[in-house]
Amino acid sequence: MNTDIAYHWFALYTKPRAEKKVYEDLQQMEVEVYLPMRKELRQWSDRKKWIDVPVISSYIFVHIQMDDYRRVFESKGILSYVSHKGKAVVIPDREIEAMRRTVESNLTFNVETSAIRKGQTITIASGPLKGITGEVLEVQGARKFFLRISHIGYTLVVNLDDGIEKPGKKEKQGKKEKKEKKGKKEKPEKKEKQGKKEKPEKKEKQGKKEKPEKKEKQGKKEKSEKKEKKGKQGKPEKKDIPEKSEEPIEI
Repeated sequence: MNTDIAYHWFALYTKPRAEKKVYEDLQQMEVEVYLPMRKELRQWSDRKKWIDVPVISSYIFVHIQMDDYRRVFESKGILSYVSHKGKAVVIPDREIEAMRRTVESNLTFNVETSAIRKGQTITIASGPLKGITGEVLEVQGARKFFLRISHIGYTLVVNLDDGIEKPGKKEKQGKKEKKEKKGKKEKPEKKEKQGKKEKPEKKEKQGKKEKPEKKEKQGKKEKSEKKEKKGKQGKPEKKDIPEKSEEPIEI
């Protein structure tokens, strides 16, 4: 197998405060590059401001073939590879992935340079760092999770309680959500049932109101008809009375 064809991660040592410029140069060269950044609040005499700063000062990581080993030095901000016995050290993919996920999550972490004693190796079971393997140590009563970056002398230290979600929380939240959903579904059904019950009652009331009105109208009509009939019967018909003759009577 030709190892020169394979891609590997390497750490590059840069000039002070040149990490961002080197990052831009390597991107223009179409080299896969990773510069872990974090936000820090800086204080000036007249103001405060959040700025992006490298997680590990003067270090940047490249994913290259051995054919590109020399080409990266086209960026003038690069000083050297992180090496051991004159040979560039390969950084394992899992360490780059662990660093990336730690930095991009909302976890609080520190970067340590001092020597740290060997701890118990564990794999995070849940949370933002699920599947990441590192070492755990108890420091001042708190459990800390250590991610060592090979051969550069830096370790990312994460509070273990922040990196793991306690079991049971998701289940409780799920139950609460289900109850809320059920409650929301039941309420409109009750309203519909009440609406259905109210409608026939209204119709009945309306029907009752309409009936007496109809009866009153009918009664008035009947009375008026009766009066008309009586009026016709009570009035005597006019008979034709012969007119008196004015002619003289003969004796």
